[in-house]
Amino acid sequence: MDPVKIFYSYAHEDEAYRNELSTYLGILKQNSKIVEWHERKIKPGSNFNVEISNKIETSDIIIFLISKDFLNSDYCFGVEVEKAFLLHKQGRIEIVPILLKPCLFEESRFSQLQIIPRDAQPISTSTLNEKTFNDVAKEIRDIVNDVSNRKLVKEVIVKDINAYPEYLNIVRQQVSSYAQLYERIRQLMPPGYERTNKMQAIFEKMKLLATSSYHFLEEFSKSPLPGERLAAISILLNYSSESYFKFLAETIGAEKPFV
Repeated sequence: MDPVKIFYSYAHEDEAYRNELSTYLGILKQNSKIVEWHERKIKPGSNFNVEISNKIETSDIIIFLISKDFLNSDYCFGVEVEKAFLLHKQGRIEIVPILLKPCLFEESRFSQLQIIPRDAQPISTSTLNEKTFNDVAKEIRDIVNDVSNRKLVKEVIVKDINAYPEYLNIVRQQVSSYAQLYERIRQLMPPGYERTNKMQAIFEKMKLLATSSYHFLEEFSKSPLPGERLAAISILLNYSSESYFKFLAETIGAEKPFV
């Protein structure tokens, strides 16, 4: 499997911190788990804006090194952040904000995300600098492993789909059958222990098909049918994605499912 692609967004004044963090992640590079990219790798004569845009589009993780200089940079905090948050909303990348120096990050869009270090103590003010960098590197390693696992699942699913397209149709039909049965029970049976048990049994069968039905996650999550939305929830129990948090919140809020 291809390594996870990391894009660094930072102010030039903080380049030493980027170099230091890269050193702590060196073992991940040596083990071919990650490849890193930053604007210093742009070759002379290349179109700066095009290179940056292309690399953000093809990255798996974008690490933002946050400081007063970063927040004051029109390009970093403007172009790069806007594009990254758009891709993050689409579920295409992970955003990792790292607090380098004291600044008003709470006034920025990064206040919406979990910042690293988790105690929101800037790395530059830490008295245990090496431990802090190592803790940050561990956080990034865990995110890299999570991204790698998700990419592997998708590769396996795509491979199976290409090899056995008829199998995909069978899975879709089976999930639809469960969804229709769930809806009939939901509509025809009065609320109670028996009704709940029957719906739970259907949900358990949906969970067994979660890996095979992952390909239909987007379709199920947007379906007007409660049974297919339940199938989407069964998939997300196995393959969580932040881009579907809104779907989960709205579904639970509107339908109060028994699961």
